[in-house]
Amino acid sequence: MKTMNKVFFVVALIFAVSLTVVAIGYVLSSQIEYVDLIDKKIAISEDDNVILVLDGEENTVFRYSIENWRGQVRGRWSSIFREPIEINGIEVGPDGFTRFTAVSPFPDGVKTMVFSVSTYAMPVDYSLFWTMNIATGETRILGERNKGVVGDIIWSPKETHFAYFLNTERAAGDYLTVDNIETREKEFTISGEEIMETLELDYEENFTPEFRSLRWREDGNRLFFATDTNEEGVVANWSIDPKGLDIRSEN
Repeated sequence: MKTMNKVFFVVALIFAVSLTVVAIGYVLSSQIEYVDLIDKKIAISEDDNVILVLDGEENTVFRYSIENWRGQVRGRWSSIFREPIEINGIEVGPDGFTRFTAVSPFPDGVKTMVFSVSTYAMPVDYSLFWTMNIATGETRILGERNKGVVGDIIWSPKETHFAYFLNTERAAGDYLTVDNIETREKEFTISGEEIMETLELDYEENFTPEFRSLRWREDGNRLFFATDTNEEGVVANWSIDPKGLDIRSEN
């Protein structure tokens, strides 16, 4: 009996040590590869199906596929969206969203990133924003559905708002949008034509200004951006407040 007790004790001790080693390894792996996004590059694969976190030597330290996302949200889709998502009269679930279209880490560079997934329903694209905590794998819906494909995402310094370009079927990058992270609502969406009309500037009927060069002021109270103009190679610079008011020319 004593011999059997010793055997059980040794086996239990080995098992406990193994679990400890695994736990330590998991914590270290999380801290090194999954939590710390500082000095890392975040990119989307060429086929738009995988989000990659790369170190300074371009080695992949974290990957998150569109299938990973579908698996996480499929079981709770109906609770996330109380009303079904319908596009052109057809209900769309997670399997209908086929690609990542933009990704950005939070400004502090640690743990959390935001990304968009898109679906195509001829002739319109629709996109959804999500946040993900890389340390825990937790995902959360963020903001409203967008009609178009999300371009560059720029966080405000205090992480209260994020700005992005919205590409639609009309032209590339022809909308600028700011969302409120706290209310999960859109502050404003504005087109290049609307900016021109607001400032009573003349533009050609078929000219669609494209947005570029997003940048927040350090206090987060102004968003700077540029648009092209009727003159080839000439760019117009603007600024606007986070609620879409007080548009100013910065030229």
